[in-house]
Amino acid sequence: MQRLSTSFFLCLLGFFLHHFVAFPQSVAIHFDIRADTVRVPIYKPTGIGETKTFISMAYGHYNLHTVAMQRFLENKTIQKIELVYTDFPKNADFETLNKRRLAALYILAPHVFGDSRIEWNLVVQTNVHSHDQASKMPHGFVISYRPEPSKSTAAQESKSIKEIVTGKYTFEDSTVYKTLKRNKWKKMLVVTDLTASMAEFSGQLLLWYKQNFAEKPIKEFVFFNDGDNKPHKEKELGRAGGVYHIAGIETEKVIDVALATMQKGHGGDAPENNIEALLVGMGKCLDCENIVMIADNWADVRDIPLLSQVKKPIKIIICGAKNGSVNSEYLQIARATKGSIHTLDKDIYDLHKLNEGQSIKIGKHIYKLQNGIFIQVR
Repeated sequence: MQRLSTSFFLCLLGFFLHHFVAFPQSVAIHFDIRADTVRVPIYKPTGIGETKTFISMAYGHYNLHTVAMQRFLENKTIQKIELVYTDFPKNADFETLNKRRLAALYILAPHVFGDSRIEWNLVVQTNVHSHDQASKMPHGFVISYRPEPSKSTAAQESKSIKEIVTGKYTFEDSTVYKTLKRNKWKKMLVVTDLTASMAEFSGQLLLWYKQNFAEKPIKEFVFFNDGDNKPHKEKELGRAGGVYHIAGIETEKVIDVALATMQKGHGGDAPENNIEALLVGMGKCLDCENIVMIADNWADVRDIPLLSQVKKPIKIIICGAKNGSVNSEYLQIARATKGSIHTLDKDIYDLHKLNEGQSIKIGKHIYKLQNGIFIQVR
C-alpha cells in the first residue's frame, strides 16, 4: 500500500448533480473535505457487516438510490469513509466522476460532510489492465463505523480493562496515561465515560491509579454509562442516570465499580450525560482541587444546557481524536468553566481568554469562536 503524504483538497461549489433517482431536479451542492490518497494494486474490503458497510457503485457510474442505507447511516457513529475507484484508463482524469460520487453520498448522508472528526481516504486501485477487469473491481464507498454496543461488547471491554491493569494488554492510544503522567495533578475528582469503546482509556486510568496509589492522587471517582441502558425517550435532562461514585480507595474496589458500571449500561445512543456526572461528582467532593473529565471525542454531550451549573474549571482529557479533530462541545465546556483540553501530547489552557471571532490552532486544525461556539474552519 502506498499512501501519499500530501492531503487531497476537494471543494464542490455550485456543483450540479443530474439524473439522480430521488432528486430529478438539479441540486446545487457545496462542501469541503480533505482526504489522503492511498494507492493499492487491488482493494479487498474486510469487516463488511461488522464495523463497515460497502455502498457499491458501478464502474464509471455514480448513482445511489437506497432509502434503507440512508436510515442505516443516520444511526451510526461514522469514523472513516473511503472512496474506492480504479485507475483505468491509466492516468485518466477521474475528478468529475468522483465529485459526482461524493455529491451522491452528500444527498444520501449530508451529516457526514459536517463532521470534521471523520477520516476521508481516496483509494485508487492500480493493478487493472482492461475495461472488463475494471468493471469487476469494487467501486464506491467503504464506510467504517463503531460497532453497536451490546452485552457481548461490554463483556469484551471488561476483559480488556482487566488485561490493561494487569499488564497483559498494550494500548494503542495512550492519551489518558500520558496526560496524567505529565501533569502531576493532586486531590483529583475523575469523572469517566464508561460507555462503549472507552475500555482502552478507562484501563489506562486504572493502571495509572494502581501505579501511583501510594501518593493518593485521586480522591473520588465518578463513572457514568448514560442511563443504565434506559431507552432514549426516557432520559430526562440531568436525570439520565447510570452515574456511579466511589472514593479513591483500594484499586480492586475501584475496578469493581468501573466494571459494574459497564455491565449495567453501555450508552445506547451516541450522546452522553457528561454534565450530570460532573455535577454528581462535584457534589460528592467539595474540596477536590482538580476536576478531570475523561471524555469520548465521538460522543456529543446530551446535557450541554446544564453547563452553566458547573462552577469549577474542568480539565478534559479527549479520547479517540485520532485525526486530531476535537469535538467542539468539549472545547465549549473547557472555555465556559475556564478549564483546559488535554490530548495525547498537548495541554491547552486559556480558551476562556479567546474573544468572539478569534481562532486557536489545535494540532493541524483551526477553530474559530463564532456566537460563543467553536467551529472548525480548517
